[in-house]
Amino acid sequence: MDSKRFLFFALVFFLVLSFAAACGDDDDDDDQSASDDDDDNDDDTSGPASDDDDNDDVTPPLACEAEVEPVNSDNPLSRKVVVTCNERAAISGFVTTPGEEGVGFSDPPISETGLTHFIWFYGLLEDTTYDLIVHEAGETTALAHASFTTPTLPGWLPQLQDYRVAEDADPGYWISAVNNTPGESVFPTRVLIVFDRQARPRFVHEMPLAGEFHPLQSQVVFSNGDIGVSTTTNLVGVKKNGKAYRLFNLALQEGYFRPAHHQFYVADREAEMAMVLYNDLGPGVQCDLTTPTDEAVGDGVVFVGREGEEIWRWSVFDHADVIRPDMMNPFVCYNFHFGPGKYDWTHGNGVIPVPGETAVLISLRNVLQLVKVDVLTGDVIWQMGPDLDFTWLGDEPEMDRWFRMQHDPVYVTPTRLLILDNGNCRYNFNCLDGPWTRALEIEIDEDAMTVTQVWEHRVDFSHAQGNVQRLANGNTLIYNGWQGQFWEVTHDHQEVMYGAFSAVQKTFDLRSYPALWDYDAEPPVK
Repeated sequence: MDSKRFLFFALVFFLVLSFAAACGDDDDDDDQSASDDDDDNDDDTSGPASDDDDNDDVTPPLACEAEVEPVNSDNPLSRKVVVTCNERAAISGFVTTPGEEGVGFSDPPISETGLTHFIWFYGLLEDTTYDLIVHEAGETTALAHASFTTPTLPGWLPQLQDYRVAEDADPGYWISAVNNTPGESVFPTRVLIVFDRQARPRFVHEMPLAGEFHPLQSQVVFSNGDIGVSTTTNLVGVKKNGKAYRLFNLALQEGYFRPAHHQFYVADREAEMAMVLYNDLGPGVQCDLTTPTDEAVGDGVVFVGREGEEIWRWSVFDHADVIRPDMMNPFVCYNFHFGPGKYDWTHGNGVIPVPGETAVLISLRNVLQLVKVDVLTGDVIWQMGPDLDFTWLGDEPEMDRWFRMQHDPVYVTPTRLLILDNGNCRYNFNCLDGPWTRALEIEIDEDAMTVTQVWEHRVDFSHAQGNVQRLANGNTLIYNGWQGQFWEVTHDHQEVMYGAFSAVQKTFDLRSYPALWDYDAEPPVK
């Protein structure tokens, strides 16, 4: 076996392990014990204490000073503090503010033994004064006091409308939104923003345009609070302090027709590979589903390494005998999503690993199907959707079965999928209208090739965009995309939370985010 083939199979094996791990709940491993800022703990005085015993009897008491740095423009709802002590010590810190229950603890929770320490505070509120206390780790005596006030945020930032939340709602997670808003310029401003359960901003990061006018479309929230987003050439990570870093370079060997990546998948922040959806131009048919064209827009998946090296590539153009061009939705085709003369054949909008297998699941919106692909061979294993490889079991009305123009499939168990079923074209040929959109959970039996509906929850209709997520508490987060509305609902359909964005503050992706404020904690030092 040559070295390239060995590398390929080794990486596929690694990916399978990452896929299996990713099917668990990322939020269960919310480890913030290490600093997120690589430059924050590089002080060369933080080594082991001196063995010099000559002055043991005259060691002065430990004393520290805390200097709060100016407002952090990368995320004005975070603040860096420099703590300087007269003796080596491991220190901790926290902030409180009148009228706000709980405590905001420092990151890292314990700064390693040293003379100078750099600690951060995240999840702060705008226009709020915080009291800061620094103390020796594990001790209850205050070493330093300080206070600081956060700035008022710009008025053009996205705001939630008609927001409501149940009194007993779990405050343990917040809402992260990828938002494209008019801002203060002609071009849309790309903003990552996190809201708490009272609809208050807790994290704000404005993405620089840098000549890239394509909107942000998807995100992944890592267990440590970092957010990954896609731009035209990179997958970018953003730390809790707003500092951006490159996750993956996407300068691929072959270009895209449209260089904005609709969706990507990264198992965790340290993953060595990413899966990215791309699209290209190739042979197909025009909207009449008969006339040939070389301007069909089809989708593919590419696995990339950290520096953008391609590990595996799959394209729908190589499988047009199975995923036929004449399956394209003619009504949507006439919208010319990619411009005049471009025919939107498949419109891929989701890619995820299949748990425990060397396979991926791809959502192809415009042909109303999910496709399972073997990573080792590239073969299409099956196609799922109306009149395809599976039989629908159950007594649901015929038009309520399956999914139509779906988004964001996600495995909740190895045999169960949760999908946002937009529901276009369900009852008539006006595919921009419909009675409802829903979160749809289905059980898949690949031996019998059957699908059974397990659960659904219907919300206001949205003809495009949106996503759905099963939360750690068993509830489901539903975002209906184009309408800008989101809900958290229980399994018995009780509404725990509702909110909405205005039409001009277009949000492409909504996810749960681990709360950065401990609402139940008491200050460890008075």
